[in-house]
Amino acid sequence: MGKRILIIDDDLEIVHLLRLLLESEGYDVSIAGSGEEALNEFKFSDNFPDVVCMDIMLSDTDADGYEIYRQIRESTKFSAYVPIILMTAKGDMESKLKGLEEGCDDFLVKPVAPQELIARVKNIMRIKKLHDELRKKNVELAEMAVKDELTGLFNLRHLNTYLRQEMNKARRYFLPLSCVGIDVDLFKKVNDRYGHAAGDYVLQKIADIMIECKRYNDVIFRPAGDEYIIIAPVTPAADAERFAERVRKAVEDYIFKFEENNIRVTISVGVSSFPEHEIKDEEDLRKKSDKALYFSKLNGRNSTSVYNPDLVG
Repeated sequence: MGKRILIIDDDLEIVHLLRLLLESEGYDVSIAGSGEEALNEFKFSDNFPDVVCMDIMLSDTDADGYEIYRQIRESTKFSAYVPIILMTAKGDMESKLKGLEEGCDDFLVKPVAPQELIARVKNIMRIKKLHDELRKKNVELAEMAVKDELTGLFNLRHLNTYLRQEMNKARRYFLPLSCVGIDVDLFKKVNDRYGHAAGDYVLQKIADIMIECKRYNDVIFRPAGDEYIIIAPVTPAADAERFAERVRKAVEDYIFKFEENNIRVTISVGVSSFPEHEIKDEEDLRKKSDKALYFSKLNGRNSTSVYNPDLVG
């Protein structure tokens, strides 16, 4: 079937006529005979119609049609663009101006001329298509602003914002919060021996491995180069260490097959946790995971270290 149109009207004769006209043009038509029925289409489903044709004179409700219109607008404003064509039997300028002032997308006076109805619906559909394409592009641009192009993980910009929010939440509700810092061991040798394309492939696959290992609340970031950070909300140090070890072992066991080469790499990991490690703020949380990570590097790599004040390094 074609695009879905919702007709909101309690005049059965008009509804029948509009339905026949629109279905003859390939549209999928659904009917709401009252304001309450219309609102249920938006309150209890996220499968919104593409266009609404609505009579503003509904006899079943104490609220006027414009109030139903406003509630529909309110229920869709954050999720979808649903254009609304208002219809009324009144042909006076006052009703038309009120509809336009309310922000309706178009206005039809009943009885509706068939050719005018079809023309206006087609025009609204074109506008909706352009609006949806723009919305999709804006979402893509917003994602590009916070995501790493190579791996699809969140980038440094989003890390700073997210970690600040999570630290505030952890303090407010007395919740643990862990930071897992990860570096690829001797990554420069991968680039030098196999080339940068192979290095990029390894970084992408490590990201995939982390995504497979992560728990529901864990959020993974790639701030730069061969560095990764995993923020683990509501996770004390012992749980974060077990999770970090699972990630480390999964990378160690994986064979990175690039062209004719079987590449093996390992990672070094450092863990810090709030409030266990006397964390002052989000910057301190990262610094202490970095110190634990550096300790892993100095002590043979391919290991996981949990921060404590006595770490050498």
